[in-house]
Amino acid sequence: MKHLRKQSGYTLIELMAASLILVVGILAVSGILMRGYKAMTTAETRSDALHSTQKDIEAVIQREDPDAEVIVDEQYPYYLQFDNFGIQVRGRLITVKKIAPGLPEGQVIYQTFVPDEGVDE
Repeated sequence: MKHLRKQSGYTLIELMAASLILVVGILAVSGILMRGYKAMTTAETRSDALHSTQKDIEAVIQREDPDAEVIVDEQYPYYLQFDNFGIQVRGRLITVKKIAPGLPEGQVIYQTFVPDEGVDE
């Protein structure tokens, strides 16, 4: 019998192990990418809802009509007191709620203070 020459190359088991490692690595990277895409989509939805709510609160400040899905929750006189400077700022505290179905919370709550003209001393 003739002896077979030593052949170089990879065995089937080595190729299968390398393929398994490669597939696990690709799945890990794709999972990270999918999570990143989901976070990006949520951030976009949140940003759009906040921008829309800011436009609506500007309409409330200008005493115009906001969108239909906006709830002007509170709007009442409010005073900001700055004791260090001895001044008091009169104005309105406005709270606006807007339904945002794409967000986990389901709504955006935006609160702002609108000063009246002038400062009381």
